[in-house]
Amino acid sequence: MWNLKDKVVVITGATNGIGKAAILEIAEHGPRLFITYRKKRRSKNLLSRLRKINSDLKIELIHCDFSDQLSVRKAAEEINLQTKKIDVLINNAGVFNHKYHETLEGIENTFAVNHLGYFLFTNLLLKKMKSHQETRIINVASKAHESLDKLNWEDMNFYKIMVKELMLMLSQNYQILCLLNCYP
Repeated sequence: MWNLKDKVVVITGATNGIGKAAILEIAEHGPRLFITYRKKRRSKNLLSRLRKINSDLKIELIHCDFSDQLSVRKAAEEINLQTKKIDVLINNAGVFNHKYHETLEGIENTFAVNHLGYFLFTNLLLKKMKSHQETRIINVASKAHESLDKLNWEDMNFYKIMVKELMLMLSQNYQILCLLNCYP
């Protein structure tokens, strides 16, 4: 494993699931942690658990709702103000909606969280990563994208598609295309 001692790690979606498992493992290696959360109770439970693993950890809990672009901007700004560098960014926050609904900005929620949220957050933090020799950006996704053979560029907000699995597949395909084309 890469030596994380005294590195700065930012992780989204760490209060449950894969993100929680990852942060519990990462915490053992002594990095400074910035953890975004959506539900305060879960973040407090996670903080308590992390303190048991390593009481010397420097941990910042930052509220961020990835379905709200203003919230994403505020979280990134808070992180940028508190650190000079970021060594690792783990984009793990995600949703799997059971029905169609839009964000306050009028964007289909699955697409907003699983793709646009990552894209915006990463770009707002990128300057803190570019000035260092070795950095990592890790985007976590399911294998749902493999079931889709083409993207529907005319309906990126999924107005015509009401199938929850298809919305997930499309949002993840856009994410993968963006990674391949935006960060060569």
